[in-house]
Amino acid sequence: MTTLSIAIVSDRTTKIESPIEVSDIAAEIKKEAKKFSFSNFLKRKKNV
Repeated sequence: MTTLSIAIVSDRTTKIESPIEVSDIAAEIKKEAKKFSFSNFLKRKKNV
């Protein structure tokens, strides 16, 4: 079965300094999304 996992990164609540930081945040979120056995999307909720 094929699933789709999408990570949403926003700079609304957190100041993002570089494209590398965006990539790191997205990788962290996507890793959590892949724990599910169905298609989904996750958005980081914490303010860092």
